[in-house]
Amino acid sequence: MVDALFIKQSYAKLADGQLMELAKKESAGLTAQAFNILKEEFEIRNIDPAIIEEAEQKRLLKQESDAVKVREGAGEEILKPLWNYAFFDMIDGKTYQEIFEGLIDKGVEEQLALQITEGLELKADKLVKQSSRKIRIGGLFFFVGLAVTFITLASPFNGRYIVMYGFILFGGIAFFRGLSNYGTQKKVLKNCIKQRELLEKKEHGVTDNREKMLHEY
Repeated sequence: MVDALFIKQSYAKLADGQLMELAKKESAGLTAQAFNILKEEFEIRNIDPAIIEEAEQKRLLKQESDAVKVREGAGEEILKPLWNYAFFDMIDGKTYQEIFEGLIDKGVEEQLALQITEGLELKADKLVKQSSRKIRIGGLFFFVGLAVTFITLASPFNGRYIVMYGFILFGGIAFFRGLSNYGTQKKVLKNCIKQRELLEKKEHGVTDNREKMLHEY
């Protein structure tokens, strides 16, 4: 997360005209934190509030448009960097709450941020299974292609060699692609499960305490 003080100091150095250009042309790409600081700078300098209001409306429209694309299954280009952000934060050991707040800070609509945060474990599990499948299938194609090639090199079939380039190439690519992602995805899944179990344990503890208090009462 970018330091708020750094953003404030950066905006404070800009001329009024530069701030207005920033609000008009780049506000949609600012994080929620940066945009709020921009609004504060507008208020401090008493710059035309209509400009920042219009910028805020554009941000809301963009967030709504992005959410609609995601719901309609046409938002992969929007979701991919957000999933990556959430995945790397989970690898770093951040909590669901920290990841959710981080997405909000990036200007993500609250409902979409919640959808990504709550779907992390399911998404990680799905990707782990996909990578595992690529490793198995890729390995199978690679070794079958390699085995057939070596067998025919040792004992040519009607004087001909069969070199299964397709099997070897496809299998090798699929195997290493699956392998390259598997470790990271597995770690994300492991951390998700660990956090879920901690949350469930905490919730059970709260429930048990309530029941104990009611019983004593």
